[in-house]
Amino acid sequence: KPKPKPKPKPKPKPKPKPNNSESDSTTKQSIASSSTPQNMAMGINNAEDLYDDALNQALEKAKNYPRRAKRMHKEGQVKVSFTIHRSGAISNVRIKKSSGSPILDKAAIQAVTKIDGLLPFPKELKKKTLSKDAPFSFILR
Repeated sequence: KPKPKPKPKPKPKPKPKPNNSESDSTTKQSIASSSTPQNMAMGINNAEDLYDDALNQALEKAKNYPRRAKRMHKEGQVKVSFTIHRSGAISNVRIKKSSGSPILDKAAIQAVTKIDGLLPFPKELKKKTLSKDAPFSFILR
C-alpha cells in the first residue's frame, strides 16, 4: 500500500506592492502626512516646502503636450503666475512669460486650472493664499 503524500503547506500570499503612480489622493496624503510630530517640529517653512512639492507634482501630472504642437514641432517654456487659496481654489491665472506659441501657453494655463480645488493647504500652513509662478517646459524628445 503506497504512503499518502503529505499535503503541501499553502504558500503565503505576497504582500501588495505600493502603487508608485502619483494620483490626486496620493498627493493629498503626502500633504496630510506633513502633520507628523517630526515634521511639525521643523516648522511652517517645511509645511510650505512639502506643499510646494505636492503642487509641483500635481502640475506636472496635469501638464499635457498638445498633439497639434507636437505635429508642428513647437517647443518652448512658459511661466504661469497664479494665486492658490487655502481651499485649493486657484485664481488670477495668467501668463507671466510666453513660450511664443499660443498653443503651448494655453496648455500651461489648462494644467494650472486642472488642479483647481484639488490641493487644499495643510493645517500647518497658516497663510490664506500663496502666489506662485510655475514654469512649464514643452520639449520634444
